[in-house]
Amino acid sequence: MSRQVSGTRGITLAGLALTFLAGTMPVAAQTVPFSLEGPLSSVAPNQNLMVVMKARVTVPPGTPITTPTRELTGLSDLVGKPLPGRVDALGAPIPGFLKGTAIINGTINDLTGELVATDVFAEPAENVTIGTITQANCTTPRCIGPGSIIRINGTLMRPLGDPRIAAGPVTNEFGFPVDLTGLVVNPLLGPSGITGEAEGYFDGLVFRYFLLSVGAGAAPLLNANVAEVSVTRAQCRQRAGGIELSVLGNTHPDNGGLVTITNGGTTFGTVNTITTGIVGFGTYTFDLGGNPSFAVCPANVTAEFGGATASSAVNIIIDPVLAAP
Repeated sequence: MSRQVSGTRGITLAGLALTFLAGTMPVAAQTVPFSLEGPLSSVAPNQNLMVVMKARVTVPPGTPITTPTRELTGLSDLVGKPLPGRVDALGAPIPGFLKGTAIINGTINDLTGELVATDVFAEPAENVTIGTITQANCTTPRCIGPGSIIRINGTLMRPLGDPRIAAGPVTNEFGFPVDLTGLVVNPLLGPSGITGEAEGYFDGLVFRYFLLSVGAGAAPLLNANVAEVSVTRAQCRQRAGGIELSVLGNTHPDNGGLVTITNGGTTFGTVNTITTGIVGFGTYTFDLGGNPSFAVCPANVTAEFGGATASSAVNIIIDPVLAAP
């Protein structure tokens, strides 16, 4: 599975070098790309400031701040109301996303040392469980109604309802919503053979997920009679000669139709779907290599197929080319 931002968004500094003249300073400050990924220590919304691994980062108003499932309105969303089950060593609730993981891309002023963010991603933890559904009794499509229960590898699953990182529908391995109504797995009868995967955080008792998926044959599609498309991975490398954009995903039905990749009013191109080997599902891989017509990587992309659309944040890798001071 892919995450919109989980763990891999960042800047690759290829060939980063600064040339200083002996005994002199550059006439003008230069900005150098930076990327941080680490524990989120503090957030001061009134100062437009956050601290990650003791690095103080200025976050200007309007800077994109995202979680695995949502775009936040500002730094204040990273603190405030605690997320379910997250407590410190003394049992006190942890505000917002503090003590979680933050990924920050931005630029640093080589004269002042100020770090200024261009985008921010945060999540409470990077916990993943992949394996077998060991217990299930689902009375609703998302398995959250009265009496509903679902476990993966023996761990109880509960969806996150906080609007800052709310869980979406349960999907199959191709990224399409499924109906778990009627899914029953009795733990006394041994392994079910039904695969499951969840991403979120474990609070010591319950796995709080923002993403839950099951094997393709485990449950029927929630929207079986309409076309659907998913984006499972989107990555872009920004080079001097143009961007290199790669988008992967799936479709249903598997009728060999075209998938169009866009961002707002910009169309990057189209690609044919191919069959996956599982009846009813297609897959696609879109690659745009070194096209000088597109100089800047998009923050997100949309896949269009048969009247259906799906959007995803883009993993951006920047290869900086620095002018001599």
